[in-house]
Amino acid sequence: MVKSRDNDRRFLTSTGPFDNVNPGDTIIIIAAQIIAKGNSNLNSVTHLRNTAKIIQNFYDNNMAPQTISPSPEITSYAPGNGKIALTWNDTNQNNSFKNILTGGTYKFQGYNIYQIRTYTNQPIASDTVLLKTFDLKDVITNILDSIYLPPNAGIFYGIVQRGSNNGIIRYFEIDKDTISNKNFINGTEYKFAVTSYYYDSSGGFYLS
Repeated sequence: MVKSRDNDRRFLTSTGPFDNVNPGDTIIIIAAQIIAKGNSNLNSVTHLRNTAKIIQNFYDNNMAPQTISPSPEITSYAPGNGKIALTWNDTNQNNSFKNILTGGTYKFQGYNIYQIRTYTNQPIASDTVLLKTFDLKDVITNILDSIYLPPNAGIFYGIVQRGSNNGIIRYFEIDKDTISNKNFINGTEYKFAVTSYYYDSSGGFYLS
């Protein structure tokens, strides 16, 4: 039951039954308020059931966060003529991870190459520039997911990774400091990173 008058909102829910509860015992009840909306009344019920299943999986896994894939091992060198080359191994391409929310499997999809602003020990988004993405040649391009935008912006659903099916390469040559938009200077420190990303076709909260 929901009773609402102006800003006075009251909720009443029921649960149980509970067996073998003696007077004075303590019961811990964990509840989740789930809201889902589809493109019709019936589809909204489908979304709600799928979301409830995902929340249950999350709880059954002790509310553990999703696995973070390790970065590949990277080697860098300067081939000359104001260039920097990065190479990395293929270990991550053979990895897969369980999707705690859906019970599906995250499989390797591609690499992202970044330049990081020099002398930043804990870089934030503004200190990082995406240089290139290499992803598998398949039917998967842009990957959508729900993402939380702090501090109080809420959760949004949209593109979290862009792909172009350009194929996997583990060598990348850079001929310019992208952050300063200048040529490389000999003897200067520059920072780069290579990360891998994975994709699970079973999806997440937004299932149809």
